[in-house]
Amino acid sequence: MKKEIKVIREINQNHSGIKVTVSSNDASSDLDFVYHTVETLFSRKLAGENIHKEITYVSLINIEHLYTKQKSVYFQSDGIEYKVEYRLYELEQKLPAYFVRISHSEIVNIYHMKSLNSSFPGTIQLLLKNGTTVYVSRRYVNKVTQQIMEVVNHESY
Repeated sequence: MKKEIKVIREINQNHSGIKVTVSSNDASSDLDFVYHTVETLFSRKLAGENIHKEITYVSLINIEHLYTKQKSVYFQSDGIEYKVEYRLYELEQKLPAYFVRISHSEIVNIYHMKSLNSSFPGTIQLLLKNGTTVYVSRRYVNKVTQQIMEVVNHESY
């Protein structure tokens, strides 16, 4: 039997952040799946150093893309650039499936993609929601396409 999922969005002036409640009339794998998905989206964080040399922990879901610049690795979130102490390949191994490597020097968060343009020969142009344009290198086109489809298909579960 297919279970109905009801999502309620509520603005409450008494809350200082976001509160998510997952409830059901029985303990099921669907309940666990929703709980763990929401928990993973908001609880995992990455430390980064801003231009004022302050260390900030940013939720992974809020990271738009990660990239190398001048032999260092950075990420961008809400228009702010942060420097991280990891190499890009190390982050690629640790990040969830909604992050996809698009070139030797860049990883993007699928949830921050606005549009894809495949009219360029051998590459894909990605427009991020923040207005940044990035390009999938020829070497990564098939992997990027496959990974985006896997995330989209998994989410339509």
